[in-house]
Amino acid sequence: MRRLGRASSKTPLLGHSCEKGTIKHPFPMKYFLKPWKLGRWFYQVVKFGIVQYMIIKILTALLAVILEAFGVYCEGEFNWECGYPYMAVVLNFSQTWAFYCLVQFYTVTKDELAPIKPLAKFLTFKSIVFLTWWQGVAIALFYALDLFRHPVTEGLHLKSSVQDFIICIEMGIASVVHLYVFPSKPYELMGDPIPGSVSVLGDYACVDCAPDPDEIRENRK
Repeated sequence: MRRLGRASSKTPLLGHSCEKGTIKHPFPMKYFLKPWKLGRWFYQVVKFGIVQYMIIKILTALLAVILEAFGVYCEGEFNWECGYPYMAVVLNFSQTWAFYCLVQFYTVTKDELAPIKPLAKFLTFKSIVFLTWWQGVAIALFYALDLFRHPVTEGLHLKSSVQDFIICIEMGIASVVHLYVFPSKPYELMGDPIPGSVSVLGDYACVDCAPDPDEIRENRK
């Protein structure tokens, strides 16, 4: 996909023979990973890094249901005789790796995706997915360390209450941020010349360009 979005939707964002070079990993990843050469292998690594989180998330959710049925899940409790702390560790590693792969993909494609301002969209959306999870784990850890305990709250589900309260505030802020990060103006400028909708990338990348014929044909299927 060219920067102005005039290329076919089937054109790769970066060619498999892209000569931009290699990706050098920051500290401390550079001690564990060799530099990644751009090309087909890079796509496969990033894709697997993202998809593995989806798979692990589904498996851990199913396992949590099973453990909860037997009373040994203990959500939010760092009791090593329960399943929650083990799944929290696994999910944290999985999420961290997925997030790292997304960041590396952004560093490579930020110039090509510049017209749609991807950084703000990336941070806004992924903060909801990843940071709320890490936030919940941090609250559970603080509670396990007796930082949240108080005689008045002994009978309350304080961990979940604090998490729910913070998320309510965060979602209010996120809803306002979304108005600026995901504006409706590109769609208003395009009008409704064709039935259905075209891809988000096409809408944002070339507001002043004619719609991509391939996108229109694919959307009509």
